[in-house]
Amino acid sequence: MNHPLKTFVFRDLYAPFSSLSGLGLAIIASGRLAFGLTTAAALLWVYAGTITVRYFARPVYPVIGGRVPLIFIAGFWGSGFLLFLWFYSPLLAFQASFSLMLIPCYCVGSPLFAVPMPEGKASAPVFKKILQKASLEAGGLGLIILALSLIREPIGYMSLSLPGGTQGIVELFPPLEDPSFLPLRIISESAGGFLLLGYAGALFHSAKKSIQKNRGQE
Repeated sequence: MNHPLKTFVFRDLYAPFSSLSGLGLAIIASGRLAFGLTTAAALLWVYAGTITVRYFARPVYPVIGGRVPLIFIAGFWGSGFLLFLWFYSPLLAFQASFSLMLIPCYCVGSPLFAVPMPEGKASAPVFKKILQKASLEAGGLGLIILALSLIREPIGYMSLSLPGGTQGIVELFPPLEDPSFLPLRIISESAGGFLLLGYAGALFHSAKKSIQKNRGQE
């Protein structure tokens, strides 16, 4: 298997949907744009914080069983983001809490955190490389969640939302309250996520095969 630092983050085991937590996170967090923005920010926060702590703790970090302390580190940063969000908007923190709790699981499952940190001067370049790859991985999943949100929310709610306000979200356009739109809203909130995820996966694999074919012809 290729080294995580030498492999593109959207390929094979390093793709955002390669783990069950990444799949569930994309479906749950993309129901509304406000939740997608919150989850995307939390992904970058947890990834950056976890990698930074692991870098500075490398003299005492265990070589065997390193995933165990990683769970607590990622959970700490995820809990900190949820706490800050609670101070900002308690309703938004309550509504987005389940998707935010999945982020440490997705973070721990990343193969980037299995890369050993060398000692001495060689550790700084490795840290920068891991931080760069982690930002691409977290930002990539965040962009996918935002793209799904921009499709699902206008279809289901006929509106777009942003984090904030007394209700946790601020709607840019008043949603339609017509009862005839209720079935469409239910489909968008449940099965619509799986349908869009399937289409996104098919487009991704199709584009990847096309790129590989073009490279083979060259």
